[in-house]
Amino acid sequence: MRLLERLLRYVYLVYVGVGNHVVNRIPFNAVRIFIYRHLYFMKIGKGTGIEMGVTFRRPRSIRIGCNSFIHHGCFLDGLATLTIGDNVDIGDYVILYCGGRDVRSADYYGGNTYPIVIDDYACIFLRSTMIRGVHIGKGAVVGACSLVKEDVPPYTIVA
Repeated sequence: MRLLERLLRYVYLVYVGVGNHVVNRIPFNAVRIFIYRHLYFMKIGKGTGIEMGVTFRRPRSIRIGCNSFIHHGCFLDGLATLTIGDNVDIGDYVILYCGGRDVRSADYYGGNTYPIVIDDYACIFLRSTMIRGVHIGKGAVVGACSLVKEDVPPYTIVA
């Protein structure tokens, strides 16, 4: 049984690795979106763009609304549910991190996970980081290089 568990883990790592190191380098957005929808089971709305170089962890738990855009170099963590609304713009190298690490646990995924929700019309600028469990309100703007650890009310600017 232990051998089977290890084999399945390696198969999963190859599956995710192909997505993060091969699929995200395909130069055509429509092809990448097709693969993410049908092979990685992501929920992606119409008109959404995902640039090359975006990295996903557990893509099955990630939902992206219509007409949203995710720029180059972003890291989207699906350890818990990650929900991105309609018409959301996520800048280069943004990190959306749902996971946690329990330093007392020997298991890498031993920490608690909390969902991240980004409501419609939000804008997150370059190199910002959202830590687990935050809710970005409708129309909110997160300034460049920000660390967001608490909820952001609708139509608010945080830096």
